[in-house]
Amino acid sequence: MRHIFNYLWFFVTTVITGGAALLLRPFDSGYLPGGIWGRWMCFGLGVNLQVKGLQNFEHLKPYVVMMNHRSYVDVISLFAAYPGHISFVAKKGLMWIPVFGIGMWGAQTILIDRKNSRLAKASLDKAGEIIRSGRSVMIFPEGTRSTDGKLSPFKNGGFHLAKAARSPILPVAIGNTSHLMPKGSFLLKSGTVNIMYGEPIMVGGEESIEELMEKTLKAIQELKRAVDKMEAV
Repeated sequence: MRHIFNYLWFFVTTVITGGAALLLRPFDSGYLPGGIWGRWMCFGLGVNLQVKGLQNFEHLKPYVVMMNHRSYVDVISLFAAYPGHISFVAKKGLMWIPVFGIGMWGAQTILIDRKNSRLAKASLDKAGEIIRSGRSVMIFPEGTRSTDGKLSPFKNGGFHLAKAARSPILPVAIGNTSHLMPKGSFLLKSGTVNIMYGEPIMVGGEESIEELMEKTLKAIQELKRAVDKMEAV
């Protein structure tokens, strides 16, 4: 019964907030329903958020937010926990998930076609425009969910975006979401999600992509160790 309720809650919440996002899209306000969607989802699904490090960044400043990826719950949790304006970069295939895809379109999610480098570059150019408009953009630098909790090698697209937009990178670590919904499962358990924000990594014109990737990797690894300790408590 609990799983049936979860799916009904997901459906109703996504239809309401996704519809609101579609109505507000002409006014460029898709982020508002996204935040409400995340908080409603967490409330109804029994997901409690434990967030640390909010003092490390300016809430109204746009960032390229980079976080480790462990579960579909990551998206729900960050929408609920992020206090500023944020859009996501996601793979194109997620648009075909029933109901969820409509909400993604309404919330102006930037879709990446990994099989077409030209279209992928166009999507990142759009993400740059969003950053310059004052909204943060969220990217999972691993590109896919981890199956063992360890960080996978980073893809460089998000770092090219940060460099082109001259936007600081905000490193974030998330924990316990793989326990709530492991990769390959669509059954969600209630529980606590731990999120920790790190200090922004400033991006100028002189750093190489490799240097930015190394700095970000080290920052997320350190944050992840702290999050793992929070899980063990």
